[in-house]
This record gives sequence, C-alpha cells and structure tokens, in this order.
Amino acid sequence: MLKTESATGNLVNPLELKQQSTETVVLSSRQLNWNGILVEQYLYSPSRDEVKSPALSDHRLILPLGPPAPLIQERDDRLHESIPQRGDSIFVPAGYPGSWRCPTKDIGVA
Repeated sequence: MLKTESATGNLVNPLELKQQSTETVVLSSRQLNWNGILVEQYLYSPSRDEVKSPALSDHRLILPLGPPAPLIQERDDRLHESIPQRGDSIFVPAGYPGSWRCPTKDIGVA
C-alpha cells in the first residue's frame, strides 16, 4: 500500500529534489519547457552508502544507461535485489519514497 503521511502534503516536487541533489546532471530537457515531463540524465558515483529519496509528487522512470551493476532497493520494508542494465526500466510511483544502494566491493570504491 501507498505509504504517505497525507495525500499530497509531504510529497516533494522533482525540481525541489534536484535542488537538494549532489549528483551531476549530464543532460536535461528543462530548458525545452516541456509540459508534464522532465527528462534528465544523471551521473551517479558508485557508493556503499544507502541513497534515500523522498516520496515525489510525480512518477519516476529510471532508465539505466551504464554497465550492469548490482542494485538493492527497499520499498514497503521489503528488499529487492537486481542487476539492472541498458534497456531495463525502473518505475517508482508517485508517493513512494525510495531507498537503494549499489554494492561496490568489486569496483574498488572505498
């Protein structure tokens, strides 16, 4: 079930999330002023640390562009392990917070 404290009161706008993020934006459709969709490509650094994202007001569609890498996600107190690769898609519905980590023991990141 959807876990939010109110229907919309605590949801974060995707643009607000971008302002809080330390990840590098490689490409963005923001300057095109599209209505109803924002497309951005980010450069994420591998990390053993868990990354948490608040529940957003909009759906998220994540399209992995890098090489296959292990991904551990948590949603509704359940863990899901996968190895996303190019061509896959990860859909995160509006109203769901996200939590994930990419184990890095094999790529030498401290």
